[in-house]
Amino acid sequence: MKKLRFLTLILTMLFVFVGCSNEAFSMENTLSNSSALGTTTSSTKKLSNLKVHYIDVGQGDSQLLQTSGINILIDTGEADQSENLIAYLESQGVQTIDYLFLTHPHTDHMGAATAVMEHFPVKQVYLTNRTHTTVAYRKLIETIQKKKIKRVQAKAGVSINFTKNLHGTILAPSKNYDDINASSIVMKITYGTTSFLFNGDATVETESDILNAGYDVSATVYKVAHHGSSSSNSAKFLQAVNPSLCIIQLGKNNSYGHPHKEIKERLKKLGVPVYRTDEDGTIVVTSNGKKLSVKTKKTNNVTIPTSPSTTTPSTDSSKTTYIGNKNSKVFHLPTCSSLPNKKNQVTFTSRSAAIKSGYHACSRCNP
Repeated sequence: MKKLRFLTLILTMLFVFVGCSNEAFSMENTLSNSSALGTTTSSTKKLSNLKVHYIDVGQGDSQLLQTSGINILIDTGEADQSENLIAYLESQGVQTIDYLFLTHPHTDHMGAATAVMEHFPVKQVYLTNRTHTTVAYRKLIETIQKKKIKRVQAKAGVSINFTKNLHGTILAPSKNYDDINASSIVMKITYGTTSFLFNGDATVETESDILNAGYDVSATVYKVAHHGSSSSNSAKFLQAVNPSLCIIQLGKNNSYGHPHKEIKERLKKLGVPVYRTDEDGTIVVTSNGKKLSVKTKKTNNVTIPTSPSTTTPSTDSSKTTYIGNKNSKVFHLPTCSSLPNKKNQVTFTSRSAAIKSGYHACSRCNP
């Protein structure tokens, strides 16, 4: 009888041990598989595309940038474009505007801003310190205050990290101008090796001040200033920008004669594609950080070749020096078309020396 009880006890202990061991094995495998699955998901995550919409708002400007779930709106066009603009933003899935930039207080750039702020939650708005006496401007300020929207002063030198991969630098205004157009926000936005230059109605004077400050204005896509006016877009500035693609926002048969003949000739000399909202409607440029494609009502995903100057020249790295821009903290190859003025230059004997000094590589020459 004692032997039977002892045998029963042994069998019970073996059953419990095996059961616990199997449970432990099962839990260990489950945790291991969960960990592996998590690692796979993380490693296969892709960089989101950046979409830049040059919205057709007639004789005015409005651009929408979208990536990684954020929405950036630059200008809004006239008040009579409010309904069309809001409908377009909604069609693109916009529910909140994370950043609103109003380049200057002319109504063809900020007229619909009040309606936009009434319709969408806006987290913050960037304005220059240039004011205006119009009813539209007064309503704009009242709406910002009523909605308690964060207001940020836009001025040269301000940097904004929109996302991990999307960065902006405000290049102007650097001072108070008598001309409202000259007071426009000029901003360069970089995504990977592609970049976009937005400039409102900035004038030749503004452009000159930007170049004299030594900023890197090179950009893959150039929004032609002031709807193609000859009061902007100087030959010197266009040469410094050296774009692969130009876009003009303007109204069909407008009374200003935009784009002016001399500007069309300058753009033609660049030898790059030029799109116009009066002819092409809304223009959407998509960047994957390296390449661009363009979509309009007439065309679908046309690939834009990069400018020859974006190709890094073959050089002997042991003999290469690098030119840094003291203001923008960007370093270039000596052959780059976007070198700063000599007074703003600093020379580095190696790429690593430039990086250690806090400089980052030019997106144009890729040093």
